[in-house]
Amino acid sequence: MVVIRTQEGFIHGVAAKGEYAAGMRRFPMGKAKIGERPIKNAIREFKEETGAMPTGLKLVGKVKWTVQNYREMGPAEFFIHVFLGNGINGELGTGTGELLDLKFTKEIPKDMLQFHAEILRRIELNQKFKGQFVDDKRFNLKSYKIAVKHQERPR
Repeated sequence: MVVIRTQEGFIHGVAAKGEYAAGMRRFPMGKAKIGERPIKNAIREFKEETGAMPTGLKLVGKVKWTVQNYREMGPAEFFIHVFLGNGINGELGTGTGELLDLKFTKEIPKDMLQFHAEILRRIELNQKFKGQFVDDKRFNLKSYKIAVKHQERPR
């Protein structure tokens, strides 16, 4: 998952029909290819989904995500590498169409995918109190675990 924060705000989009969490706002993300390093996966997925290249990426944590009924195939566990970046090179909206209505916002949208919104809230809280997300000992995403029910796709 790639969280980019610029002076304009956070970049996110609406997952297209047929994509995971279709109709909901989320950050760019996707499964790694076999043998692909997390940073390469983050860059590739961001580019595919937005058309732009992320800049200033830093790994801020690895999140264990448990889904009760992933894509109607039963329970599944994933490890999501969360990268925080500070900008982009290129034009938004020229990707493959997996994310639509790409925009910058300072606030968390009401239709943001639940666990993405929670990670964003924790990043914002950490930055308000410390300013150095990775070095803050009071909050560390590396030990943060999320267990959510699979959110139904709007029909």
